[in-house]
Amino acid sequence: MSKFLNRVLPVPLYAFLASTALMPVAGESGAQVLEEVIVTAQRRSENTQDIPIAITGFTSGAIEKFGVESTNDVGAQVPNMQVSGPYGEVQPIFSIRGVSMSDYNSNQASPIGVYVDEAYQPAVYSHGANFFDLERLEVLRGPQGTLYGKNTTGGAINMITRTPEIDTEFNGRIKAGIGSFDATVVEAAFEGTLIPGTLSARFATLFKKDEGYQENPLGGANGAQTDTRGGRIALNWAINDAASAVLKVTRTENDANTAQVRNEPGVDIRNTTTTANSNGFIDYTGYSRPFRDLDFHEVESNKMGPLITSTDTAVLKVDINFPGYSLVSISSYGDAQYFQDANTDGVAVALAGNRLVVGYGLLQPGFAFCQ
Repeated sequence: MSKFLNRVLPVPLYAFLASTALMPVAGESGAQVLEEVIVTAQRRSENTQDIPIAITGFTSGAIEKFGVESTNDVGAQVPNMQVSGPYGEVQPIFSIRGVSMSDYNSNQASPIGVYVDEAYQPAVYSHGANFFDLERLEVLRGPQGTLYGKNTTGGAINMITRTPEIDTEFNGRIKAGIGSFDATVVEAAFEGTLIPGTLSARFATLFKKDEGYQENPLGGANGAQTDTRGGRIALNWAINDAASAVLKVTRTENDANTAQVRNEPGVDIRNTTTTANSNGFIDYTGYSRPFRDLDFHEVESNKMGPLITSTDTAVLKVDINFPGYSLVSISSYGDAQYFQDANTDGVAVALAGNRLVVGYGLLQPGFAFCQ
């Protein structure tokens, strides 16, 4: 395995939940036909082939078959989309059709709206927190302000988590994997019926950890680590034949050393060849990576500061059906905290640093009429 291959090899332990892949399936005549993918991009359940939106939809089976393990992997499967992770999986930076963020600060709003169970996630450091136990993933390309409002200039991303089925038998699944840099991933989910015909529940959890790929020759722990854990409880209540309610509560945490700044030589904009090397670069500090003879994944840092985040989300969806239409209410509450203590000079001495503490709390009530 390559020294810097930071991928996890899944090792399924056992699985009881069936999943449907986004792959050609055999029709009644034996011919290969594309599987129907149902999305809610227009606030109602529709086939992706029937809506006038540039959209890419993934079922849970397709997410697993394509090896999409985090939001950073989504860009490889969606046209006109790129995803970068300068701060790791916890804070992905999305770009759709060239529209993205020019400032990666954690208190900035992304022009790509991210929704979890149809609830808006305002903080960029919460965009990667809920990527586990997904039922469906939808990526809408292009402006979506008509249906989704502000901060969707480039597009919108919908993450729909799994909902327990009424009267389902107890079932569950566990998936584990290991990888380079001592990476370990464990994902598990269990669901069952609490009250026959009325109430069912599901519990899902995620644990992901690695030691980071940035080595510090000065000693100490590596940078660019991952240490993520999360849990979700979902309740599905069939109130009566015409009404139902689904409550999902999620808690995620991350506590790991952040990716460190590399000191690369600057471009000699003065074009003074007496101080620049043959490539036009100047080592202004004497601590640049080439001058210190450091490998691409090595960084001399006097402080490997932590990146600590926590995200709490609760979403309540109530459906009431009437003859010819239905009333849908989606209310959510979100709370997230972010702390980063980083060395920003990229050198072995204390020249510059950054300590950032941000957070938010947001209550979002809403309802809509649907045909």
